[in-house]
Amino acid sequence: MKNLKQDYLHKLRLALHNHPEIEDILNEISTHMEDGIKDKMLVGKSEKAATEEVLFELGNPLVLGKNFMQPARSRTMIYLILLNWAFFVCGICLTLSHQLSDWAIVKDTWNYLSHKSNFILLLYSMYWVYVGYTIGKQYGPNGKKMVNKTMMWASIPNMLLMIITLFNVIPGEMFSPFLNPVFIAVCVLVTVLFFPLSKLAFKIGITYGL
Repeated sequence: MKNLKQDYLHKLRLALHNHPEIEDILNEISTHMEDGIKDKMLVGKSEKAATEEVLFELGNPLVLGKNFMQPARSRTMIYLILLNWAFFVCGICLTLSHQLSDWAIVKDTWNYLSHKSNFILLLYSMYWVYVGYTIGKQYGPNGKKMVNKTMMWASIPNMLLMIITLFNVIPGEMFSPFLNPVFIAVCVLVTVLFFPLSKLAFKIGITYGL
């Protein structure tokens, strides 16, 4: 069974011939193979059957190698980062419109959303699940560095807003009735949970993507 694994890794190496992180990718895939084989053998499968099933799940090594090419990875990361920043830009525009204009549609939208704040927070949490799952599904085990970097850059607006709110840099009345002590505490807690939530989704994405 070792020959099957080595043959797969050899073909993957050829597909990754000029990738700057080729050794890291091969090590990650090798570890994923070993873990997958062990898990399948624990449920009664032979080593040969387990190995063949894991390799089938990984797919064609040449196709897998193409998925790790840097330009596509960079575009995906930028897209996921900008998506979160876009949420904040929309929120800023809505807040400023609410404060500086008397448009009825803005007031109605603000009032409606203020009564759905908990639901909005739940939906927003799904963004972080989406980040981890998408990277795990598309890039497999080697996406670990990518998901960490994406979360770090994407969370910059979250951290800035948290600092601004907690230290009252901007008067809390601007966000009324969105922000109250209980909701702020919940937001801080949920923000802390975004990272482990994304990591869990990343692992699930690997399972269903490879």
